[in-house]
Amino acid sequence: MPAGVSRAHVETDVGSFAVLTAGPVGSDLPVVLLVPGWTGSKEDFVTLMPEIASSGRRVVALDQRGQLDTPGPSSVEAYSLDGFARDLLAVAAAVSDEPVDLLGHSFGGLVATRATVLEPSAVSSLVLLCSGPGALPVDRHADLTMVIESLQEQGPELTWTAMRAREQAAGAPTVPVEIEQWLRERFLTSSTAALVAKTRMLIETPDQRDALGNVPTPTLVMAGSLDDGWPVEVQADFAAAVGAEQIVLDGLGHS
Repeated sequence: MPAGVSRAHVETDVGSFAVLTAGPVGSDLPVVLLVPGWTGSKEDFVTLMPEIASSGRRVVALDQRGQLDTPGPSSVEAYSLDGFARDLLAVAAAVSDEPVDLLGHSFGGLVATRATVLEPSAVSSLVLLCSGPGALPVDRHADLTMVIESLQEQGPELTWTAMRAREQAAGAPTVPVEIEQWLRERFLTSSTAALVAKTRMLIETPDQRDALGNVPTPTLVMAGSLDDGWPVEVQADFAAAVGAEQIVLDGLGHS
């Protein structure tokens, strides 16, 4: 863990959430709240957090319900996009008396967008990192459906093995053994029900651009030029539709 980044739990009216925190503490300081994606966790942001904190901001990255160190229900039906958004708003209220700056990565962007639409007064700015307006493109749905079926029929361990084999066959970079082991453990530790529910949401979430376009929250859409999630042109159309600034990071992918 980088210097200055600490583990903690945030207690809210809807439950306890595992977080990483960095930066100064004070009720009058702006808070940046970081939301991880589909199979991710708060640790995805550890290298980014000290950089943000160096600007004098308090930084909080959370595990969403059912992710890694935040427990979640065992029923798939217990999870919904609105539920994740309400969780996020509860964490925001617990860590700051003022509106927060939200950054959501991938699926976390769908949650951050929904939270902003539900309660615009709680969000001072919104950054969507490699995310989109709704469900992933249709050509991704067959693979996502296979993940759901594998999780339900074969369990998370065999699903992880199959997913990693497909990624590596597609040219995913090799990572050090200790990181590969940690990624596997994270996947197996997270709630299978939450993974199934989130995968369904990546197939079924309606387009949110009209709802977000009616919200005055300043928004930034950031994409890697090699993003294999929502295509860069989809993210560009999304940014234009909601009046957001867009930045494309050359040579970078989805993660």
